[in-house]
Amino acid sequence: MNTWKADDIPAASRQAAVAGEYGRYALLNLGDLAAPPLILRDTAGQLWELIDGRRTVSELVGVVADLFGVEAEDVEGRVVEFLGELEALGLVSAA
Repeated sequence: MNTWKADDIPAASRQAAVAGEYGRYALLNLGDLAAPPLILRDTAGQLWELIDGRRTVSELVGVVADLFGVEAEDVEGRVVEFLGELEALGLVSAA
């Protein structure tokens, strides 16, 4: 997938191993053990918690916007970029 669209539903990859809680996570792609783990904290960790295979990109953007008290348009690009980075690392894919 090149670009995440509003109605796409991201989900954790089957190859993603996750350890952590409360907004702090270490993610490892078990399909690429040479890659270092990705450490998520703060906003990235909170967004990871929301990626449940049920929420659309639009819903994720709305939740993040609400968390920061800003308009959805202000965070949409960053959320989509983050999803693209996770996808490139093999950690998420479209459900």
